[in-house]
Amino acid sequence: MQTARTRLSRPWVEPPGRHSRVPSTHNRAARKFVNGQHVRQWRKCVKRWLRLGDSAGALIQCALPRSRFGLPMERGQRRIQSLEIGGELLLALARSRKAMTLKDLAREAGMTPAKAHPYLVSFGRLRIVEQDPDSGRYDLGPQALHIGLAALQRLDPLRIANEEVRKLCSGADHSGAISVWGNLGPAAVSVIEADYPLHVVLRPGTVLSLSTTATGRVFAAYMPRSVVRAALKFESHRFGGQQHPPSLSALERDVSEVRRLGVASNVGATTPGVIALGAPAFEQDGTVALAIALVKPGAASDAKPEGDLARKVIACAQRISERLGYRPAPQQDSL
Repeated sequence: MQTARTRLSRPWVEPPGRHSRVPSTHNRAARKFVNGQHVRQWRKCVKRWLRLGDSAGALIQCALPRSRFGLPMERGQRRIQSLEIGGELLLALARSRKAMTLKDLAREAGMTPAKAHPYLVSFGRLRIVEQDPDSGRYDLGPQALHIGLAALQRLDPLRIANEEVRKLCSGADHSGAISVWGNLGPAAVSVIEADYPLHVVLRPGTVLSLSTTATGRVFAAYMPRSVVRAALKFESHRFGGQQHPPSLSALERDVSEVRRLGVASNVGATTPGVIALGAPAFEQDGTVALAIALVKPGAASDAKPEGDLARKVIACAQRISERLGYRPAPQQDSL
């Protein structure tokens, strides 16, 4: 038998019933709005309501669930918990690069095999998951493939990149640029201007140098060697290009650092007093889809690979790659 002290120690209990000292009319109204809240908090809110004549809306706000820090928690959208639990199994299969046993799949999804099995049976009936009759291992089924292909057909890399870069540049002191590889080399297709004056002639359609710009070095690092070699012939006609462009071997020495760090920098090479950092975004097959760059006035210390601006551009490029379906290959331990 639970004592009153035990009941009050429970974090969420039903509000008191007809034995409460609060009049029944107000008790029914309060139960309607604060059902399931803490008793002490409920009584305090109702007494305040009766004493001050607060509206029912004020009572609701007073009785909202509280976080562990005492702050009101907003009510989220209605959700179906079983779907979220089953979704963990699908995500675990998607992360794995091979079929999985029931035991391994359940462990990866954070549940017991007995709990995971009914979900897999339902997914099997929908052909989202299939089980090998010989080994008993589970893998993604044909309907999962159709869902993935439909998502790929709806992908718009430039729209995704614009969304991410605009969020990154919103209220910041730097501009952003998105570039793709065109028939003449890396070309800017979108420029997000900052709120401050930046004396850089960069417009959509500008073809960028492979050797001096951060964006060009990104493409030089990840495009096929034959494509880069052919593009170097027209280097002098590009924005920031040199009259005597470097050889492919000389450029390779520069861009090898870009592959190692995942970011390229330009410190005043094209415009004095202006720095730029660029990073690649990849498609699902690992090819470079586009490059993003952040441009701002600054010095060499602002363009360090371990600096704040470099971390921002790398993180933004990684988010774009993730939304495009790219998954980096798992690193293997060296022997």
